[in-house]
This record gives sequence, C-alpha cells and structure tokens, in this order.
Amino acid sequence: MYKKRIAMLCALLLVIFIQSKNIQATSGTISIGPVSGLAHSGVGGYHDVDTMVLNPSWLVDFSGKHVTKFGMVSFVPSFKSKQNVEAININTGYIENKMETVQLPHFALITKLSDNVAYGLGVFSGGGSGSDFTEAPDSYQILFNESKNHFGTIGLANSISIKKDNFRTGLTLDIVSGMLSTSKNDPVNKVGSSDTPIKLTTDSSATAMRYQLGAGYVLNPMIQFGISYTSKLQLDFERGLIDYKDNQFIYSNKKLDEPSRISVGANIKKNRYKVITDIHFINWEDTHYKDYGWQNSTMVNVGLQYSVIPDKLISSIGYSLSSRVIKHSSNIEFETAFLNTAIIPAILEKEIFLSTDYFIKEHLKLSGTFIYWPETSVTQKGSYFGSDFSGTLSSQGYAMMLGLNVMM
Repeated sequence: MYKKRIAMLCALLLVIFIQSKNIQATSGTISIGPVSGLAHSGVGGYHDVDTMVLNPSWLVDFSGKHVTKFGMVSFVPSFKSKQNVEAININTGYIENKMETVQLPHFALITKLSDNVAYGLGVFSGGGSGSDFTEAPDSYQILFNESKNHFGTIGLANSISIKKDNFRTGLTLDIVSGMLSTSKNDPVNKVGSSDTPIKLTTDSSATAMRYQLGAGYVLNPMIQFGISYTSKLQLDFERGLIDYKDNQFIYSNKKLDEPSRISVGANIKKNRYKVITDIHFINWEDTHYKDYGWQNSTMVNVGLQYSVIPDKLISSIGYSLSSRVIKHSSNIEFETAFLNTAIIPAILEKEIFLSTDYFIKEHLKLSGTFIYWPETSVTQKGSYFGSDFSGTLSSQGYAMMLGLNVMM
C-alpha cells in the first residue's frame, strides 16, 4: 500500500510538472481595458474613446473636432481554489489565489479630418490574469509549487471611421504587446544535495497584430445599429517556457491566444435616456484553450444612461452576463481540472457596472466607473489512480476606473 501511494505521488508530480510546462498559468479571459458604465457596450454607437476597440465605425460621430482621454483601471480580483485528491490524501480546503491588483492605463485621441472622416489613436491595456499560490500552506505546495504567474497585454490601436449618409464603416489595426512572467518550484530537481527545489523563473514578451472591422447604420434620430468583427490574436513568447535538464535551464517558446469575436449592438435614445445593448459571440474553441475543454461563449450586455443634469452630469448603470467557457464536469482528466480550477481563473460571468460622467467645464469631463463581479464557482471531478478527485474554483472581484476627457 505504501509503495502504491509513493508511485501515485510520483505520477502526480510528473503530471503537474508536464502540465504546468504546457500552460504556464496564463489566459486572456479577463479583458478589462477601458470599460464604461454601460457594461462593455458601444457596438451600436459612440460612447467614449474605447469605441475604437468595440466598433470603430462610430468614431466619426463624437461631438466636436478633437477629444483626448487619459484613464486608469484598477482591477482587484479574488480567486480561491479547493483541491481534493484522495489518491494522496490531500484536501486543501479553499486556498487564496493572491493575484495582485492589476493597474490598466489607457490613453486615446480622436480627431475629425473632415465632417465625414475621423481618425483615432489609442493605447489600451487589454487584459490581466494570473495566479499566485506562494503563500499556500507548505503541506499543499506539492500541488501549487509556489507558482506565481502573470499575463497582460497593451495595444496601440489605429482607427479610421467614414460616414456616408446613414451608414458608418470603420477599421482598427491593433498592434499588441504581451508580457508573460512565470515563477514556480521545480517539483523534481533540487539545489545540490539539499531539499530546496530549483526555482524556475522566466520573463518574456511578444508582439502581434489584430484587426477589427465595424459597420453601423442610423435608422432614425432615436435608433441605430452596429456590428463588428475582431480577429484572433496569437502571441508567440520566445522564452515563455522554462525547464531544467542536465544542470542547465532550457527555454522554449509558448503560444497564447485571445479569441476572435463577432459583436452586434443597438442604441436607443429618448430625451434624457439612452439604452444600449450588445451581444458578443466569443470563439474560444479556435484557441489553444480548446485543449482544456473550453467552449465558445456569449456575452450579453445591457446598459441605461440618464442625463441627470444636461451637459453637466450623466449617470449610467449596466449589467453583463456571459455563458461559461468551462463548466461543471464529473468525468474529466486530473491535469485539465487542475488547470481550470486552480491555474486559470475563467469564470467571472456576471458583471454590474455603475458609472458617472461629470463635466468640470464644457470641454473637460471626469469619468468614474465601478464594476463588481458577484461570487460564482465551478467544480470539475474525475478519477485519478482509481480514486476520486475534485477541483473547485470560486471567484469574484471588482474594478474601479478614473478617466479624464479633454474635448475641443
């Protein structure tokens, strides 16, 4: 019995080691960027400068000749993971993923080249995700290996928008740089003859380009529609993977994807009110995450904006609901379940937004947004060496954004 347990433990170490090399604890699922109080909405009409990464066709509709915006988003996530592996008598209870606060700056300017043509240039932080289990109890580090990982992107967006009667068209070329850092204990190799594990640490960057095509139509002064397509982003990190063999560190490349999506939206305006609704169809099954059972998802956003004091104070509220990319499962491989419930936090499915825009002066606007993700969880189960295992991920979080618009 003792020898069998040792064999299972060694096999578990090997599985975790191989799997952690493959995934590097990263994902592109948490895409915050410059968000608004209208629940990521803006496909059906111009709302703010981030329209250039939602539907660039509407840039030509902003009021004035020039607008410049500076902003910062602070994302504060809370993820907890619970692992129960009966084969080696481990039941961790909930372990906090100490992922740090993510700061996401953005800057953008839009200028009208004529009454029918507008150009936009923006720098947007596209996302942030990761995991930090360095403070997990020592007895559970056999699973977590003191892993600490982060993945983030920042993009330079160039947009053009053209208006012809009631029709709008637009194109954005987005040059995206990704930053990937990983650190974990090697579960096999030790420093010299000691019991101290060798630390596997690497930092890598990669750059790629994606594009977005958008179109819009103004039905009448009250109603307008839009549609956009965002291409898939593929980042190839030259030193994204690290291994230790024959007393030396070996680096290799790691590819990470962010999915393509098709978005449709509508705006309805009436007096002081504006209702905005968007639907995003996100193609996760065309990324490397399909290997871990991820499924395509749909995000539905609804927002209501009210002009409390015309030309002075605007308040907004929004709600977003996404279908899950990973689901409850009772028959799944151990390494996949461990990835989905411990390494990649991928179930922030409901979002509530509150936002206020205040015009300090006619051409100076201050924006503030609060976003809250209610707690949700997912459990995946299976069999490992003839014994049951289960992994549960519980997540919630919030984000705050401040932005300053200068309009001319």
